[in-house]
Amino acid sequence: MNELLNNRYQIVSTLGRGGFGETFLAEDTYMPSRRHCVIKQLKPLIDNPQIEELIRDRFQREAATLEALGEGHSQIPTLYAYFVEAGQYYLVQEWVEGRTLVSCIQQQGTFSEEATRELLLNLLPILDSIHSRGIIHRDIKPDNIILRQRDGLPVLIDFGAVRETMGTQINSQGNPTSSIVIGTPGYMPSEQAAGRPIFSSDLYSLALTAIYMLTRLVPQQLPMDASTGEIIFPAIAISPNLKAVLERASQSHPRDRFPSARAMLDALQSQASPATQWNPQAATLPPPEEPATAFSPPRAEIPPTLPFPPTTTARKSPIHPSYFIAGGLISGAIAIGFFLFQLLATQRSRTIELNYQSSVASPADNPNYAWLSQRQVVDADLIGKTAFELDIMRNSIFARYGRKFDSPELQAYFNNQAWYKGRYEAATFPDSLLSKLEMQNANYILSYQDKNNLHWIKNKEQSTQKPSPKQAIEDYFNEINNGRYEVAWNQLSPRLSNDRNQHPQGYTSYTDWWKTVDRVDLEDVKIFEEGVEVARLEVRIKYHLKSGRISSNSMRIKLIWDGSSQRWLLDDVKAL
Repeated sequence: MNELLNNRYQIVSTLGRGGFGETFLAEDTYMPSRRHCVIKQLKPLIDNPQIEELIRDRFQREAATLEALGEGHSQIPTLYAYFVEAGQYYLVQEWVEGRTLVSCIQQQGTFSEEATRELLLNLLPILDSIHSRGIIHRDIKPDNIILRQRDGLPVLIDFGAVRETMGTQINSQGNPTSSIVIGTPGYMPSEQAAGRPIFSSDLYSLALTAIYMLTRLVPQQLPMDASTGEIIFPAIAISPNLKAVLERASQSHPRDRFPSARAMLDALQSQASPATQWNPQAATLPPPEEPATAFSPPRAEIPPTLPFPPTTTARKSPIHPSYFIAGGLISGAIAIGFFLFQLLATQRSRTIELNYQSSVASPADNPNYAWLSQRQVVDADLIGKTAFELDIMRNSIFARYGRKFDSPELQAYFNNQAWYKGRYEAATFPDSLLSKLEMQNANYILSYQDKNNLHWIKNKEQSTQKPSPKQAIEDYFNEINNGRYEVAWNQLSPRLSNDRNQHPQGYTSYTDWWKTVDRVDLEDVKIFEEGVEVARLEVRIKYHLKSGRISSNSMRIKLIWDGSSQRWLLDDVKAL
């Protein structure tokens, strides 16, 4: 395929084909490194113009969810982009270099108990986090877990919700429904095959994956008790603790499994011996190429366009079939096969779902703004709300991720919410937890409040003498344009300037990069948040390189206030 997808992505090869479409390895021609990425081409199973808009809306929502997951978890691939072209739906995701569990077992044999336990300890916190957001993976299996080459950590790929969107149709009552069941026979439990997945469905799949790691037996090869329908655990030499955890997680009925990923993790850790550093593929995979990083000099053959070169570079390596789409399409006939189980399990699954909903919903006077993570806010959502309601609405985006607040009034409000658990101080709150959609929504609400002078909580902590974060950014790039690199360097926080992963040779790396730039045009600066200790901005910049190349990039910049020097310092920079 010689043409560019979306006028940007050059197809390198086909990774897989299935009922939902195709998956490609591609190069991003807009990036100086032409980094590799994975492109999933999805097509609706039913060609019906009447539901095209519905599918498009659902696709956008699910893409926003994938973006939030990728930005919030280093062991979930980052979503770079999504688009619709010629009736096809596309996701552009991070290319994870490594091997699937299936590939590892084919080459190395079964995993040890220690390696299996360590994989569970690495994946269960991720499941706990995504489940807390109401998301079920629905297709956990050995093919959808990659052991990443650079650090040996497991990466969870191929979430099922987007694929389900492609099966959307309208039923006889005129309501949207899905015509397919997402999952893989054997690895999905009966309630999921009947179209009723719950959180513990993922735990069942993970347990069957762990059993495969220990035995090399796929679920269909495991013996089953004909009277109970339960899997008969294979006779393998593992600790009683791990055996008990896997037996409980793989029970056929949801009521007999762990109620949550956190409960399964706690049980696994209750008698776990201290884990050693796990890197099962270290002996067979070559050491990773040293990455370029956010403040390091570019590779000589690839001039960068970011002010702080990207944190990774594309590596060309053998292609693994880990992104295949094919495994998830299950016909409706399978669901019928589990009809009797559904009669038994429906009431229980409804109870679990309602309990979860009630645990995150607020009382009537404390509205639930979880939808701010799912769609864009519009004026109709804001008109008629008081200053109090708008402040709570905007800050609930941060509160959902455990941010603490400088304002005593805000902190007191969220402390009274049953779902709130404060984890991060305002100055150290990680931007990466928020999706791009959430950042946009918070910024939109703040702009609406500014325009209409609707602020219930006055920011007592801001001094009129304190320079604005926007001015600090403008001053920083003015110093760069004037060649005063040492002055600009001193506007980086100690954490950033001392980070050898960002710039291995420190100040030398920094100046070597900037000396390749003729000038910088600051095209747009939007203040997303401004507090007493921290500010966050979205910035769009155009670079004019001395080589003659011109490139525009957007980034998210975190500033922290330095009381000793009475100025803002750059503390974190991420490309968007």
